[in-house]
Order: sequence, then C-alpha cells, then structure tokens
Amino acid sequence: MSSTYRQPFGRGSFTSSKPANKASKSTVPEGLRVKIDAKRIDVDALRPWISERVTQLLGVEDEVLNEMIASTIENGATHRDGSAMLEQLRSFLDADAETFCVELWEMLASAQENASASKTGKGVPTKLMRDVVAERAKADAAYERMRANRERRERPRGDGRGKPYDKPRRRDDSREPRRRSRWEGVDGARSDGEEDATRR
Repeated sequence: MSSTYRQPFGRGSFTSSKPANKASKSTVPEGLRVKIDAKRIDVDALRPWISERVTQLLGVEDEVLNEMIASTIENGATHRDGSAMLEQLRSFLDADAETFCVELWEMLASAQENASASKTGKGVPTKLMRDVVAERAKADAAYERMRANRERRERPRGDGRGKPYDKPRRRDDSREPRRRSRWEGVDGARSDGEEDATRR
C-alpha cells in the first residue's frame, strides 16, 4: 500500500512505495554510492558553490533551499550514500535533482579526501581550492598592474628635472625687456593716426 507524504521543506507531496532511506543499493546512482563523514567536510566553503549551482538550475536564488542542503550535510554525522539527499531534492529540482546530487557528492568526496591534509581536520573540494588559487592570482596581477602604473606616474623624467607640472614656473629676470610696438610712442602711449601715417 502506497503512502503519500511531504518531504521536509518540500514544495509538494508525492507518492512512494517505500521511504527514501530504504532505497536499495542498485537504485542509487553510481556517483552517490560514496560514504561521507560530514565531520570531515568544511561545509562553509561549499555554501557559495551550492548557492551558485542551485540558482543556475532553478533560474532564481532560493536561500531556504540552499540552507536546507547545507544543514542536511552538517546534521548527518555519516551519510551512507546520497540517496536520502536525492529523494529530498526531487520535489525542488525535479529532473535536475540527480545531476545536482551527483555533482554535490563528488565535491563532498573530494573534500573528505583532502581533510587529512587540512590543519582543521575539515577538507575543501579540490575544485574549490583551484578556484581560490586562481582568484588570488588574478587579484595579485591586478594589484601589480596598479602599483606599476602608480610608480610610472611618479617616476621623474630622464633629465632629472622632473615633470613640467611638478614645480610652478618662475619668471626669468635675465631675459631682455619686451620690445615696444611700433604703434607706441616714446612715452609708451599710442600715437594718433596722423603720426602713424607719417612714420609709414
């Protein structure tokens, strides 16, 4: 006899002949058959990836679903496989639930393998570590470009005089005084028209 029940945080109910935790090993996808110890996973490092991937699949951001997935990972001390997570997410992601769970389980397995090399005892997936290294390299390159541009702007010119606008220009008193125009008289006043015509 089938029973209808609603999954935790589910958006709808569905009919199943047996609970999700009773799924046989043969029905579990290959990528979800890895045993995961949640105590060895740095779940906080996974949260950005979970949020980004869920948003890609749904087309909108769902903070409740993101938190539910992270909490499900943390609350289960040991996950025999990913079948329970898969069944729980079917009402949210529909056909994409298996794709997401397989990707998530691969990340968890990778983090679990890296836990032994971590000082905290909690591992981070290798893919995320590569992303962090790439982001840091990009930030370092941007900083170096900015520093080089600043030094180039502040560097003095090769003749040692600096840039023309570094110091205010000074009046050179050694130059000859300005020559008077031929239109000016001896006393500096302009001559009238008749006098100008006579000079010409």
